[in-house]
Amino acid sequence: MQTTTIDIINAALRADATVGPADRTGMLDGIRNWGRHEAAPEQDRIIKRSEAARLLGRHPRSVDRLVAQGLLRKVMFPNRQRASGFRLSEVDALIAGGCRE
Repeated sequence: MQTTTIDIINAALRADATVGPADRTGMLDGIRNWGRHEAAPEQDRIIKRSEAARLLGRHPRSVDRLVAQGLLRKVMFPNRQRASGFRLSEVDALIAGGCRE
């Protein structure tokens, strides 16, 4: 992004009395770094229900029961009604705790 574009956005944010200096800095940093996200560590990866079931050695419906029992947390994706998954680190913790059949 060109410097002049950042300057224009900064001027617009400074003109808005509802945006404080910290918020303005955060917004500008977000704009400057847009698309430069670092890959999440492997353990923070979100996996599908079928993958969680395979790793646990269970049927996918058993994964639903683990969620209902509070042993596994479902991660919902923003602005999606049905899209969800599970953190690999939590599935690994269940396996380490002896939840695998």
